[in-house]
Amino acid sequence: MVASSISNYLVYMATDSGKFLVFDTRGNGTIAQNEKLHSDVLIDFIITKDETYALTASLDKTINLTKILKV
Repeated sequence: MVASSISNYLVYMATDSGKFLVFDTRGNGTIAQNEKLHSDVLIDFIITKDETYALTASLDKTINLTKILKV
């Protein structure tokens, strides 16, 4: 699992099942985004500076550009 935090309250995570998760840590840690982007382990991701998009890479030999949902 890969995790990163850029903003003051959002935590981004990549899972072994190919999911990209965004947690909102204000309050009770609600999952703000939960998307299955890949068919294999999601091995890395990068968030754009403005936190609008995430670029993900997987062992399924694909990359994915996804819009981050604003909470």
